[in-house]
Amino acid sequence: MIDITYYGSFKEHIKNHVELKQTVGYKYIAEAEHLKRFDTFTLEKYSFTTTLTKEIVLDWCSKKTYESQAVVDYVGKVKFLGFSFYRMKGKTRIRIHPKSVIKMRCKVKELTSRSNGMGNELRTTKLRRYIMGWINYFKLADMKTLLLQTDEWMRRRIRMIYWKQWKRVRTKFKMLKSLGIPEQKSWEFANTRKSYWRTSRSPILTKSLKNDVIKEFGFQFFSEYYRQVTT
Repeated sequence: MIDITYYGSFKEHIKNHVELKQTVGYKYIAEAEHLKRFDTFTLEKYSFTTTLTKEIVLDWCSKKTYESQAVVDYVGKVKFLGFSFYRMKGKTRIRIHPKSVIKMRCKVKELTSRSNGMGNELRTTKLRRYIMGWINYFKLADMKTLLLQTDEWMRRRIRMIYWKQWKRVRTKFKMLKSLGIPEQKSWEFANTRKSYWRTSRSPILTKSLKNDVIKEFGFQFFSEYYRQVTT
């Protein structure tokens, strides 16, 4: 484990990030040295700034005089602290790296598993905390479409959880009726033999456990919280 000293305004964040990576088993040597260059860059140009802004990230990722053209050509393949970059109309923009998206979906899948033994109250609390932390970290990136798609997938998983929890036919029938489904339709649907995942996308379950109902249960949506922190 190497010892690198950071001096910029983000030194504590960088130091904590490197220590966390090394604590969980990563060598993180090359990355720590790369972050040292970022530390020097912010010390020279943004010494009085304590918030990581889009301006700083784009300035850091822009082509330097000592860099070859090849670096700019492959800007889309660059990964920096979970972010990636792309060109649009001659400008460099920020997006979330595909590996970061995969990690996020794996975590959401873990928290919305129908067999993890987690109670609904604890589930909503953990999911809410994760979504808020994730959005606040990546809020500089362009991700509206990604969040809308993620919300749709997550809500389907939540419907699957409740459908499994209702278990018995009579319970399903009772809950569907209480959520506004006509009695005949409730009874027919309560007796379905389709799988939990297939049922979670059915029109009746989408209508009964609609978005507002899921919100009333205490669940937070990615896209809604993103709008809150970016407006």
